[in-house]
Amino acid sequence: MKISIFKTPFLITLLLLCPAMGIAQQKTIEMYDGSDWENWSATHKLYFIEGFLSGAHYIIDFHMGHTHYAGDKFTPQKGFEFYLSTIGEEKKTFTREEMELLMEYAAYEEKSDLGKYYVADITLGQIVDGLNTFYGDFKNRRIRISDAVYVVKKQIQGASSEEIEVLCQWLRSDRDAKKQFYKDKDGKMRYIPFP
Repeated sequence: MKISIFKTPFLITLLLLCPAMGIAQQKTIEMYDGSDWENWSATHKLYFIEGFLSGAHYIIDFHMGHTHYAGDKFTPQKGFEFYLSTIGEEKKTFTREEMELLMEYAAYEEKSDLGKYYVADITLGQIVDGLNTFYGDFKNRRIRISDAVYVVKKQIQGASSEEIEVLCQWLRSDRDAKKQFYKDKDGKMRYIPFP
């Protein structure tokens, strides 16, 4: 059987692209959702959550240690007060001490923001059980596992069912920041931070 020279490049291109097409369709960790979760074995779920939390803890711990610009004299309150005093001012130059204080405060704020991703005092089994229950509700299947972990964390830490439902609706929708506000049973407006 003779293969035409015009068909050979096509076949070679097809063979070279097929493996790449398979790789391109693989999911990354932030793409997994409840449909994937429901298809995994109990062992796979446990290993996934262990890896997810280990990765989160590593990133947080890596960023927690930073250079102390202002030394021992820094306190978050002092940094915040100085930061507030600079807002609205037309100040163009800062002393070395003022700059160190602002840099220290910025580093403190960055660390504080990362702290919300930390999952402590919760067992892997609790998270897996929580996710099994969470994804047992078919409405939650399109919510990413990387988000659902923090919903379960809030539930374990005692968030109200009303707060969890508003949060789930927000995660199911277009994530409009306005949908993170809700009126509690006393009629007060509340904001649900996430994660």
